[in-house]
Amino acid sequence: MGWITGRVAIGNYLEVRGATLLKEQGFRSAISLDGTLAEQQAVEFGLFEVASYSLVDGPGNDLRVFRFARDDLRRLAAQGPVLVQCHAGRTRSVIVVAAYLLEAHRISAMEAISRVAAKREINVTPALVWSTCYASSKSDAVVKCERRREATFEITLGSETAPARPSGGKGLQVVAIGDRS
Repeated sequence: MGWITGRVAIGNYLEVRGATLLKEQGFRSAISLDGTLAEQQAVEFGLFEVASYSLVDGPGNDLRVFRFARDDLRRLAAQGPVLVQCHAGRTRSVIVVAAYLLEAHRISAMEAISRVAAKREINVTPALVWSTCYASSKSDAVVKCERRREATFEITLGSETAPARPSGGKGLQVVAIGDRS
């Protein structure tokens, strides 16, 4: 589990099912992006509320569901600490939290993703980054993934570029802006 802000943490499916961990960390609510938790389980895990969504890694998500998850995170974070989880806590959770940061702090999509990457290992695909920008930005956030030399990629959002590395063939691991290692 990794704290991204003072009120928002990202975890995986095992961490969200640990009632002791949830209580020790003071979580008030959780957002499950892979259906691990259902709304009815909030009390069982010592939470006031659980918001549950079914998002998949990669393309094919309904952007309305993504927006609902982002909006729930904004609402729940205003009430207290929230754990956002997907299966591994490296893709769907990252994208929803980045979209929340984008709006809450009025920062670019790349800065939002970089902030999450600075606190936690991430594994995002270009399609998920596009969903974040499309669902959260009002105008010209354009995502472009270009093949550079051998297996080196860059994710470009507007005028900002961050290096990315292939991650197990499933997507791209964004390296925080300024980190070219």
